[in-house]
Amino acid sequence: MASERFFARLTCALGLICATAFLIGTQPSPAQAQQSGSFHPGVFTHDFRGSTTVLGEARPNQLGTNLRVNYEGQMRLGLVFGDPVLSVRIRNEVVGGTVTVPSFVPGGNRYETVNFNALPSEARDLIDIYDMDVEFHFARALNTSVRIVADGGAIMRQKQWSFNTPTGLDWDKTFITTPSINEPNRAYMSKAQAQDFWRSGLSIVDVTIRSADLNLHDLHSWWADNDRTARIETKLKAFARVTDGVKRSYGYLFGNYQRSISYKALGNALRDYEEAVSKRKGGSPYHNFGVWFDEYRTPLEYKPNYFAKLAEVEALLDAQLERLMSLPENLRYGDNHAPYEQTVLEARAMTAQVDRWQQGFRAEDRNPGSLPVGRDVTFDLAVDESGLEPVTASDITSIGVRDHGDVDGDRISISVTEARSGRVVYAEPNVLLESRFKEFSPAGGFRPGVYTVSITALNENVGFNTGEMRIKGRILEGLAVQSYDLSTGESGALLVTVVE
Repeated sequence: MASERFFARLTCALGLICATAFLIGTQPSPAQAQQSGSFHPGVFTHDFRGSTTVLGEARPNQLGTNLRVNYEGQMRLGLVFGDPVLSVRIRNEVVGGTVTVPSFVPGGNRYETVNFNALPSEARDLIDIYDMDVEFHFARALNTSVRIVADGGAIMRQKQWSFNTPTGLDWDKTFITTPSINEPNRAYMSKAQAQDFWRSGLSIVDVTIRSADLNLHDLHSWWADNDRTARIETKLKAFARVTDGVKRSYGYLFGNYQRSISYKALGNALRDYEEAVSKRKGGSPYHNFGVWFDEYRTPLEYKPNYFAKLAEVEALLDAQLERLMSLPENLRYGDNHAPYEQTVLEARAMTAQVDRWQQGFRAEDRNPGSLPVGRDVTFDLAVDESGLEPVTASDITSIGVRDHGDVDGDRISISVTEARSGRVVYAEPNVLLESRFKEFSPAGGFRPGVYTVSITALNENVGFNTGEMRIKGRILEGLAVQSYDLSTGESGALLVTVVE
């Protein structure tokens, strides 16, 4: 790997620097999620979590990126001004894989691939997920399913709750009924079918991440600001070139120190030399090189202060290179100065080029600040057309119905459907409404879950078929007693969520 070669060359070249210094005085793949869902007043809410793989295939700067992403989310489907609106929020975290980072080594590839877990901790959270499309599968009778697709688009910061851009849907463009969900092959329920399906109680059987895109703008920008590998490597080459110029012009040799000598021993020797020659006290920066390279020599094991250490190395190298390129007159023997002076010019040009290249880097992905940001949505207070609104309760013993107003012979049919299974758990085709409540409950009672209590007016006498429903239990949300008004043939539905 490029970074491994770099450290091998760096380790070797630093010996030369020390000797010289002594001499001169120094692609959503699809992923299914775990889920759970329930109705809250007028809004179907579904929680899900899972993992997926996101590939960087869309742009050259992302080729080689293959990330494992854990996510958790919540979808809400409700009404705004009577029309369905889908809202999704997701929190994701990249947990492994590979990712591209810029490479500034002259003549090398513009990007290189590194292990995600090798990134410094401050860099890992700079990878953003974008344009995540989520497909929700709803249960339906006869072992078929219908689906809704939440189209992405909003930027999603890691480890933060991010909303999609709420999707407004027409009733006849809400529930997809065809196996193909790709336009233009989609087929949908009609408006009447969709509204009936909504009122019957929804149940999700699975969630699939269809696709997701990556945004590496912040990671690549951070890397360009902090990675000094290319600058160090270029300056090492510049150092070697000037060293050759010194040798050709003035005959200095740099073989007095064997490569087998440790950096620590070399640093000690250099420190002693500096103390003797320049009367300086304290250790040379080289003193700790041996310890540092023993700790940091494996490029993929970036430690928390790795980039700070690289900055120290570059600062030290800058100082040594400048001293080598500025030999004092008493060390410039003879009159063959041209080789040395030419290599000094070449070294300055090399370092200036890599500095311009890295400082001029601009991340190819769009700045996340310019991308759309999702938002939450406020749904209508959900009231059925009959006047019934959802209720959340526990310990329900029964539901009662009676005539509301004049007792005039109104009749209704009643059914109770369990939303998750779609099973009718209670049905009474012809109920005469009287002044007292007639109580009913499924066999086995109202267990935790979501139920749709549907009523249909079989007749109307004095005015509308008017009635009242009462829920016996501990009411958590909604009204325990509600009234309705229906014409003959019209239906109403009361959504009841039973919790433990």
